[in-house]
Amino acid sequence: MVRFLIDEEYRNMLPQAIAGARREIRIMMYRIQRKLGKGMTEENLFLDAIKDKIRRGVKVWLIIDYYPRPGMAYKENLYTALIMMDHGMYARYLKNSRVCHAKAVMIDKEIAIVGSHNWTTNSLKRNLEVSIMVKDKEEVSRLVEEFDKLYKEGVNF
Repeated sequence: MVRFLIDEEYRNMLPQAIAGARREIRIMMYRIQRKLGKGMTEENLFLDAIKDKIRRGVKVWLIIDYYPRPGMAYKENLYTALIMMDHGMYARYLKNSRVCHAKAVMIDKEIAIVGSHNWTTNSLKRNLEVSIMVKDKEEVSRLVEEFDKLYKEGVNF
């Protein structure tokens, strides 16, 4: 099964998918903003839902972009990764200064949500973004295998 998630459909579907996780969540993300002091944003809701799953015993791995360059994006990613690691998430970045431009969430090796959505205010509220949700164990397993290979080769924060 494949379903397109256009704009707010992603914002609505991702928390449901995270809530349904029973064993493991893998995340590849180019950019995550963690807003503090500005109320509850979607990015925070996603991260808070993930922290809740970690508390319930779900294992969570993150590959996030961390390539120092002008701007704040890589610093925000580092900040988010360190906070989430304090809550029990495993996080790495790609070796050899390779940019992680992928945006994917894999849940229990059964669901993958892949597309253009970063976890940023612009992506979730301003931009036109399209992702797809795939519920095909064979295809999701291919993505999980690639994630696991990249994670194993990745660099610890």
